[in-house]
Amino acid sequence: MSTRRAWAGLLLALAAAPVWAQQPTTQEREQAARQVAGSAPSPQRTNRLLKLLREDPAEKVRLIALSGLGRTRDEACLRAFASVLAEDPSPEVRGSAALSLSQSAVGALDAWARGVQPGTPPPAWLAEAVLPALFNATRSSHPRVRFASLGALRSLARSERVVPLLRRRITDPIDGPGFAAASALAEVRGLTPQLLALVERALREPESPAARRR
Repeated sequence: MSTRRAWAGLLLALAAAPVWAQQPTTQEREQAARQVAGSAPSPQRTNRLLKLLREDPAEKVRLIALSGLGRTRDEACLRAFASVLAEDPSPEVRGSAALSLSQSAVGALDAWARGVQPGTPPPAWLAEAVLPALFNATRSSHPRVRFASLGALRSLARSERVVPLLRRRITDPIDGPGFAAASALAEVRGLTPQLLALVERALREPESPAARRR
């Protein structure tokens, strides 16, 4: 009888013990990310996708989060895209982040410009996060990251609010942001004598070892 009581007590203890949930697999997280990305727009949806973008270890999950955020013009998203472009270990994710910046930042600038007086300084996120991340990414050794970032700068150069910020960078080192800024302005605004001189000098000068980043 005592043996039965002992077994009964053990079974009760096991039943009362917490059951640790198994960590979801990458495939399960991908499916969950697709469900969130396909849900109706809301602040909660945006926050969940941003969390996946910043924290999930799987490249595919982060790409799904980026796709779900799409052309979101929220400042938190723009800064997150810039951070991912600068820091994510995956070239594929960084290239997609550059494309997201190209689409979202242009729309956000247009919407912002319609609500302010002429001459108002551009929003802080542009100079603090978006442009620095794009400039640095134009030196990437990965073509997708490099070309996507240059394309984003060209898209932004169509905005009158961005042109002064790009012109200020033309004095930077030839193999760095200065040349990226000049290239964007030259293609969108025309090859002025100042830009032509910069391009000619760039062709004459060797590229420094620091010009290429990951």
